[in-house]
Amino acid sequence: MAAQQPTTPKLNSSTPLLINSTTTTTTTTTTPSSSLSLANNHHQQQSVVRSSFTTTLVPPLPIGSHHDGSNPKDFYDHHDSFSDLSEEDPNHHQGSLKNQRTSRAQNLFNVVKSSIGWLAFSIVFNVLNTIVYSALYPKILHNVSVNGGSDYSTAFSITNTVTTLASALSLPILGSLVDNMKIIRASMMVTMYLGIIATIGLFFTDKLPNATSEDMTTHLAICEVVYILAMFFLRFSVMNNNALLPSFDKKNMMILSLSGNFIGFGVNLLGLLILAFTPKTVFSGDIWEITRENWWVLVFTCFTILVSFFVFLSPNGVDRVTLNPDTELNSSSIIMKKELEVPQIFNRLPKALRGLGKIVTVVKNSFIALSETFENWRTNTQYYHCWIFLLSYLFFSTAGTVVTIYLGPLFIDIYHFSLEQEVLLNLYFKVAMVGGVIGGVIFERLFKFNDIYVLAAQNSLFGALTLSIFITISLKVNRYAVLAQFLLVGFLYAWNASVARGLMSKLIPVNKKCEFMGFFSTFTYLGISITSGVYALLSKFQLPSHTLLLILFIWLIPAFLFLAILKQSLDKHADKK
Repeated sequence: MAAQQPTTPKLNSSTPLLINSTTTTTTTTTTPSSSLSLANNHHQQQSVVRSSFTTTLVPPLPIGSHHDGSNPKDFYDHHDSFSDLSEEDPNHHQGSLKNQRTSRAQNLFNVVKSSIGWLAFSIVFNVLNTIVYSALYPKILHNVSVNGGSDYSTAFSITNTVTTLASALSLPILGSLVDNMKIIRASMMVTMYLGIIATIGLFFTDKLPNATSEDMTTHLAICEVVYILAMFFLRFSVMNNNALLPSFDKKNMMILSLSGNFIGFGVNLLGLLILAFTPKTVFSGDIWEITRENWWVLVFTCFTILVSFFVFLSPNGVDRVTLNPDTELNSSSIIMKKELEVPQIFNRLPKALRGLGKIVTVVKNSFIALSETFENWRTNTQYYHCWIFLLSYLFFSTAGTVVTIYLGPLFIDIYHFSLEQEVLLNLYFKVAMVGGVIGGVIFERLFKFNDIYVLAAQNSLFGALTLSIFITISLKVNRYAVLAQFLLVGFLYAWNASVARGLMSKLIPVNKKCEFMGFFSTFTYLGISITSGVYALLSKFQLPSHTLLLILFIWLIPAFLFLAILKQSLDKHADKK
């Protein structure tokens, strides 16, 4: 009986073979008795490879038997083939290194560019928010209200309450809408320029007629509307700017947050110095019937317009801004794009109106996403961590914010400070805040403590200082001792605000950045509103104004409980991973 020739399984040359890119294949030897087994094994290997997560498509390879009677030309040794490929061409190696250097240089350029754009917004916002609407606008509103026979305190209270409530109630909804439309940077730019345009409108209010009492009432109302619109747009834009912070590496978020506050507070300090020490002869005499304060409004607004061009360099809010994009690709840094499902009813409308379907669908999806945030606040780990932190933030952020707002009124009420003394007081406080940010940057570079521990330590000092200031004022200790403690609060507040924003940026889900930054703003304004109401009640019942400090000390206590819950949950979640 003739010897049976070894058989080789046939494979159609047009059929591609899937090979796992991470699997090393070794040589296979075939005997007459194992030809069928080889075919079966080949079928099983194909099935396993197809199920692999990382696969690549390669041309079909000739498969043969490695034995004495086989044709060496028909044999394809994978090991030898990979060995041949490992013999690198020096020119290819140099080209690869050059490409790597070029890619890293491009990534570095993108990080620097995006950082400049993100930080430039801090200048725009702080100049308008602090210098224009905190230093100049009250004087403008005071002049208009007094000339018209209205009460300045009532006018300012109305504008501040309306814009605060409008921001607190609407920013989370608008943030969800921005998230669904993927337009974070565009939204930031549009609202920033709307705020600038409204501020320019404030300059021209001096040209309004003031002949009758009705004219003065209209003038006052327009000034109030300008403030409400400008502050709403600016707070909307700062929410978007905060939402861009998670686009950067987590290790850089805290430094960027500190740097943003350092630049912002530094610009505030410089602007206040300019206003305080510029001779009064500058812009005096109501040039073109425009008041001195409004000329300064125009100067600072024009400065923000120049800086605003750098804001275009900000990240787009979708792509990661990192030096190592390969290592940053994970489930938390990828935004899944969903196809927009427009109801069929809109397809029956005229062509010019069909775009309404997309708008309605996006708005509906935004409300659905917002409701989902509330419904799954406990089951979704990321949502839960954000909500716990926000509850803590509601209590501890109020301490520094309220002290900053009511610093001047407290010293005026208790120590009868003049306007010039109040300006110097605010200058000292801004210097302390700038020092706090510098201290925070140095601390962040030298020590690597958990952010929650840093916040807890800062809040402990907040509590101790507010209680100490209350006792010091009650005992009628020298006012300079009180001032020194207030400056320490300013130092801590600037640092604390930076750490809080950095930690929030690390916690929020990538697909809900604007929404949760909207809640971040909401909880800030809620704290301010609550303590403003308390301050009003103290005045109504004729209680000492520094009693507010004792209330702040009590208000701060729940923050530690929520920080402890957050730390425990984060540790538990890390252990599961």
